Amino acid sequence: MNALKKYQVPILFIAALCLVIGIMSSQRVSKVLLPEMKLPEIGLAVTWPGKSISEVEKSLIIPLERELAGIANVKNTVSWVEKGQSWTSVTFHSNTDMAKAYSEIQTKVNQVPNWPLEAPKPLIFDFSNGASSTLASFFLHARDDVPTVDFIEVFKDEVEPALIGIKGVAAVKVPNQSTRLRLNILFDEKKLVHNNVTIDEVITALDELYDQSGDKLHLGKRAYQMVFKGEEKLDQLGEVIIKANGQQLVRVKDVATTEIIEDEEWLPTSYNGRSAMFFFIQPTNDVDVLETVNLVKEKLVEMNQKLEKRNGFRVDLRMDNSLAIIDSIKFISFSSMLGLVLACIAIFAFIRNVPSIGLVFASVPFSLSIVFIAMWVADKQLHLISLAGISLSVGLIVDASIITIESVQRELKRKFSFEYMYKGLMRVRSALISSTLTSVLIFIPIVLMSSKEGQLFEDLAFVISIALVASLVYSLYVLPALCTAFNIENRYEIKSQEAKSYKFVTLLSNPALAMGYIVLGVLFTVCSVTFFRPELDVLPNPQVRDVTAFVRFEKNLSARAIERQVADPINKAILSSIENNTAPEFDYFTQRCVARGCFLNFATNKNIPVEIYDDWLNSKILASIVGVSGSAEKEALLELALPNHRAIEVDLVGPELSTLTRVGVELMAYLTEKLQGAEVFENSEIVKSDVVIEFTPEKEKLAFIDMSVQQLNNYLVAMSYGYYIGDYFNQGRAVAAYVKGREVTSVDDLLSRQVITPDGNLRRLGELTQGAMKPTDSLIMRVNSEQVASLYIEAPETMPIGKFITILKGHVADFFEQKQIFDVAVQYRGSTDDMGTFMSEFAQILAISIVILFGLIWWFIKSVKATLVVMLSLPISMAGGLLAVYLFGLIRYQNLDMITIIGFIMLMGLVINNGILLVSSFMDNLALSASRVEAIGSAITHRKRAILLSTLTSILGMMPLLLPGATSSEIYQGLAVVIIGGMLTNITFGLLLMVALLSLPWVRNHQDATQLIRKSA
Repeated sequence: MNALKKYQVPILFIAALCLVIGIMSSQRVSKVLLPEMKLPEIGLAVTWPGKSISEVEKSLIIPLERELAGIANVKNTVSWVEKGQSWTSVTFHSNTDMAKAYSEIQTKVNQVPNWPLEAPKPLIFDFSNGASSTLASFFLHARDDVPTVDFIEVFKDEVEPALIGIKGVAAVKVPNQSTRLRLNILFDEKKLVHNNVTIDEVITALDELYDQSGDKLHLGKRAYQMVFKGEEKLDQLGEVIIKANGQQLVRVKDVATTEIIEDEEWLPTSYNGRSAMFFFIQPTNDVDVLETVNLVKEKLVEMNQKLEKRNGFRVDLRMDNSLAIIDSIKFISFSSMLGLVLACIAIFAFIRNVPSIGLVFASVPFSLSIVFIAMWVADKQLHLISLAGISLSVGLIVDASIITIESVQRELKRKFSFEYMYKGLMRVRSALISSTLTSVLIFIPIVLMSSKEGQLFEDLAFVISIALVASLVYSLYVLPALCTAFNIENRYEIKSQEAKSYKFVTLLSNPALAMGYIVLGVLFTVCSVTFFRPELDVLPNPQVRDVTAFVRFEKNLSARAIERQVADPINKAILSSIENNTAPEFDYFTQRCVARGCFLNFATNKNIPVEIYDDWLNSKILASIVGVSGSAEKEALLELALPNHRAIEVDLVGPELSTLTRVGVELMAYLTEKLQGAEVFENSEIVKSDVVIEFTPEKEKLAFIDMSVQQLNNYLVAMSYGYYIGDYFNQGRAVAAYVKGREVTSVDDLLSRQVITPDGNLRRLGELTQGAMKPTDSLIMRVNSEQVASLYIEAPETMPIGKFITILKGHVADFFEQKQIFDVAVQYRGSTDDMGTFMSEFAQILAISIVILFGLIWWFIKSVKATLVVMLSLPISMAGGLLAVYLFGLIRYQNLDMITIIGFIMLMGLVINNGILLVSSFMDNLALSASRVEAIGSAITHRKRAILLSTLTSILGMMPLLLPGATSSEIYQGLAVVIIGGMLTNITFGLLLMVALLSLPWVRNHQDATQLIRKSA
């Protein structure tokens, strides 16, 4: 007591200092949209331009997968193989050391045998360090139609250098649009024939144009490095000598011209109907999104002024994560303030002392300051989940102060007395410490969750734990110092309700009535869990206002066909609809096409129902376009952190790919019919949608003219895609160089062309080979080193994923039974794995939490029976939380998702706090030689007001989170409902159950019953 009185001024000084440092720390904490997700996944990108899908699979992917098979803790290895490229995703179990796994993959990649020299080594992407995150995305567009090369030059010269230098920007990425340039040396076959030059001779002449170094030449006392000059400047390539015809030199310019174009033909991309380039920026690990995005916006203003002078180029933001962050901060701030106001009204109704209420709410800025200091020191980030922790902790912070000030006011008379104030503090000190420690320690298992879903909650647990500890420090040290400094008095007399308490205990002293109440509580719990349990889901599905549509192609199309048949007609139809005022309201629209379809995005600040867009898209835009289908949807906010969290992948594994694709086609049609509202797509290609030209060489004719199959292949490659001869440097940039013939219009056109063969004669290619078109795969999918047919299924937005998985598996089983298919196995990946992993971890966490709670309560209370009484108040309260989620789901969409489930962990801590307050007072009274009857009555009398107040503040603090406000509000609503419903049940039934249990013969004796009758009389 003397120490608290002596150090009053230093305590207040340190508290004020913490407040100042906390305000400063809040500005220094990085602000991001979602927590950095360290996914247990490593990706490998392989490119081999110009190679067929089968060649990429056999020569690159199969050997690569064979090497990767030796790595430990691999969960799945999935490869998507396409023409000239592939992507391999290696997913690990959640407890894997990803740094070690990354190192192993690097080693294995370098050990793949017989890797072709012309194929670059795989690029490795480590998603365990946040490599999948996106800060913002952009469109570079021009006022006028300009060549693709101009886009590349503007991007390389102006845009990329300007953005890459901004603090917080790690990389600028351009998906699906190559920024490499290509040098085509375009030969004319007629000129080749005229000058008696073979294609091989052109290739050989240009393929050797590089500088070489030899050994050292010793001359006298010095040694000189020998360099053989061979490289030519780009503008001098025309002067390169191919051969000599007698006395005449044949140069490249005599048979060919040069051009610089994009390395790969761009798939259509547009901004408001104009050609555009799409790119995004990846953040550094320590990025502050708000700061970096503001810097980017400032740079865009400066950059656009400069770009306008180059054909009207301009860069516009397409996705800005800062808007969602600002929106969420405003929502959390508003809901927290509203919760505090409601709690203030409730506290005033009980305490009736404005200075005391002020001291209670002073705990909020103090505790939040400690939270921000801890976040800054621990390098934590402020995002949607940690913001939720701050909002949720506000109600918890004031609980300790309420309990302390209520106890102090009971001891204070009309005038302030330090001794009475200290007595009130000591009365609740043990209960405060025990309840706070149990609440903090119950969050420790959440921090230990290793699944990717568990990572979402790590910062939430951190924030709430620090806030609770800070509130305890405030209540035990700062609050008493403030009470002393301001001479807090109690001018509102607290009426004794001890007689009512004893009458209440008398009522529950009847064993039959007590047992009846206990049975009623058990029935309520069982019924809630059995009949009113909400469906399981993975994550809530908050949606942003922007609308995205995906237009699918019925068959594969070339880039030019996509532009002519799909992209351009869509742009024209949308622009026409805007002009005619028949389009829904949006600020701008963009289009990005990929091999299988086009993505449309409509940016809007208004919450327009997606059904309006979907109807407009299909009736006004796509109705006249043949071979496409499309649907519109709102973009999911959590998709940025956990993509595809509502998707299930169904893999068909069997002996032959032809069998798998046949079954896949039938299964897709069956599931499309059965799963109303779900989206069923091909994950792999189950119908051959591509065509190849298969050349069969006339080997006997080739032998007679001294021509190898490889030479013929070189001719065909050069006549079509182009024969790669190496990289040249153009203005400091590497440019891939190809020897190429003029454009081919058909197979007959190619085979009719004449070439000089090695024997010096002129022949048509059709004499040397046969060519025929054959259907083939455009995509091969491999799962764990086996070819599979795979379906990708998205659950309906209004159906819980747990229920959907059960329905899906039932339909798949029915299909295989009806078709009598026994040689094909089914594997499920995606949400079904995620949910199973999370529920397994949560079950372990729940068990650990219960053990921790029991041990801590027993340690503080020193009674096993009393500890059991506290623990038995949990089931009925948690059942109340379940029932609340179910009833809320009847009004607004809400399932038992992972974030809602975490609410039950928080609820356990709150319920236990109330139980500890009641039972600790009960045990203190017993220690003062009171009878058990007197102990129960006194505990109810002295702790009832504190329990009611802390429960009300917790409930009122959560209620504003149920308001439909920010985009992110849906993330928090389930968790808030659990706590509101559980605490209401606890205050109305749970505490009564505890009193009933304490009144039963197993925890009292005959003397207690006699005392009870005498007291109630």
